[in-house]
Amino acid sequence: MGKQTGLRILVIDDEDLICQLLRRLLEEAGYSVIEATTAASALQQSQTGPDLILMDYVLPDMDGLRLLQAIRSQTRSAQVPVIFLTGKDDVPTKLEALKHGAVDYVTKPFDRRELLARISRHLRLKDEIRESESRLAQVSLQDPLTGLGNRKQFSQALPTILNNPQRRGREALMLIDIDDFRLVNDTKGHAAGDETLKSLAENLRRRFAHPNRIYRVGGDEFCVILHDLDPRQALDLGQQLTQRIRLGATGSAETGLTLSAGIAMIERGIGMEELVSRADSALYAAKAAGKNQCVVYRSDSEDIVTIRSESEWYSRIKEGTQQGRFLMYYQPVVELRTGKLYCQESLIRYVGDTGLRHLPGEFLSAAERFNLMLDLDQYVIRRAIAELPNQSAEKIAINLSGQSVSRSDLCDFIKSALQRSNVEPSRIIFEITETVFIKNLERAHLLVTELQKIGCTFSLDDFGAGFSSLSYLRNLPVDVVKIDGAFLKNIESNPVDFALLRSINEIAHLLGKRTVAEHVNTERIHKLLDEIGIDYGQGYYFGRPAPLGSLAELGRPCLER
Repeated sequence: MGKQTGLRILVIDDEDLICQLLRRLLEEAGYSVIEATTAASALQQSQTGPDLILMDYVLPDMDGLRLLQAIRSQTRSAQVPVIFLTGKDDVPTKLEALKHGAVDYVTKPFDRRELLARISRHLRLKDEIRESESRLAQVSLQDPLTGLGNRKQFSQALPTILNNPQRRGREALMLIDIDDFRLVNDTKGHAAGDETLKSLAENLRRRFAHPNRIYRVGGDEFCVILHDLDPRQALDLGQQLTQRIRLGATGSAETGLTLSAGIAMIERGIGMEELVSRADSALYAAKAAGKNQCVVYRSDSEDIVTIRSESEWYSRIKEGTQQGRFLMYYQPVVELRTGKLYCQESLIRYVGDTGLRHLPGEFLSAAERFNLMLDLDQYVIRRAIAELPNQSAEKIAINLSGQSVSRSDLCDFIKSALQRSNVEPSRIIFEITETVFIKNLERAHLLVTELQKIGCTFSLDDFGAGFSSLSYLRNLPVDVVKIDGAFLKNIESNPVDFALLRSINEIAHLLGKRTVAEHVNTERIHKLLDEIGIDYGQGYYFGRPAPLGSLAELGRPCLER
């Protein structure tokens, strides 16, 4: 057996002869030996960090089990392998010793070669465990796909920099995001998406050498801690990055994807949360400016002030959909000829901590900016369907956003929600704006036709507000055309607007589609629309939005107060 060097073994035994024998045996094998003849001295010596402990079961001031527990309770010796070397040879004692944390149990008299072999084996196991733990610790801080540091490592590294009294104030945090990354996964598959991420990681390694540090902190979000630069130099770096990189998805094939970046300088006294928030705001400012750009955070930037204000809604929306902070309001849509209720359009309100109810205009732009419209749409679909009275033929209209319509899984989500609720699909009307429909023409066409097969109705919302082309109407498979309220503003005084509204209605009817006019707020407009032949009307004249069951009486003026 080879000599061991630099390893220390603590021998705990109150018999001098045994101690002398073990010292000679262990030192000949190359170990250093520490001795303790009592439990008290053993506890003191165990705190010096021995590599292994050999201990007797019977000591004058404490039994072996109690001493083992006391040793294990000490931080420095909690993981030190302990071998009992004792004359007690009964099975229950052995089992108790192993149960309480001993790694081995050797009885006296012992075979010298066997004891050395067991010591060597447990020391080797200890080294292997330490190496494994080290590798696991490293893996836990590393992104497996790119090999970069992960969010956990970033969260550990950044406070070290912020709290370093020696730093010079010439550091910055750069957040980097791939523009429209989901298109790669949707069109080329996740393998191509992974190749794109690895391609970006390699680009970042080449451009940001030590001491700059790079991390992948989200799906397609990376960050770099930059050193020794001022705001102008930081912006130059970011602009070079965004203007020169075009990411490849597989091999050398380019996806044409671009990057956006946001930078925040690490000022003295700034906290981690505020720093990340600033960089995040700058990143979204770059996205809002058209993508493929870099923005450095400035507190006096109007764009960033707006974005930071909207970012406060991010957590409110996420928590609101999970905690039920959004309430459903409904506004009636009425058949103009008979005054009967056609359907009720579902609308959403956010309820704050103080009970104040916020209108959609306060949070929808934030939801769109932070890609939360799918969360809101799914919430509305679930709630509106759940609130429909079971014993009724009443219909509801539900708005769908562009972010939801562009998703391939929206159809399955809606079908599943209807199946769970046992609500007849014929009682559901989905509204998609003209602009959203045209921008997502193929996906929207598929969604509409699939859900029409099971009985759902579709309405083309805000018609005339977007592309304003009647030629689109011929090929859009919707059942209802909801005419934008802007057309109603001047129909009482402007014959051109009146004629235009009449034309839209006539063409829609020729194509077999029914019509709805929005913003019907007076009796006079109601009569004009009925004269034109519009099928349905919606507006404060018929009822303002309210929780289900508390709508104002139909056919009576109900103007906003």
